[in-house]
Amino acid sequence: MPKKEFEIFEEDFAKAVTDYLMFSKGIDVREFNEALTSKIVYSSKIMPSETSISILIDREGDLNE
Repeated sequence: MPKKEFEIFEEDFAKAVTDYLMFSKGIDVREFNEALTSKIVYSSKIMPSETSISILIDREGDLNE
């Protein structure tokens, strides 16, 4: 039986690299994601345009708190 060809999608690769870099810097990915989601939902200004969506977040706090 032939071996199945290895396939990885760009999004999966980018996530794996990002997770590794955060791990190597001692950043807890789950805590970071929760803090970032909270900031986006409750403390950001979202501005849609015809071709993109901009999300502005104040620099007042550290997302790793």
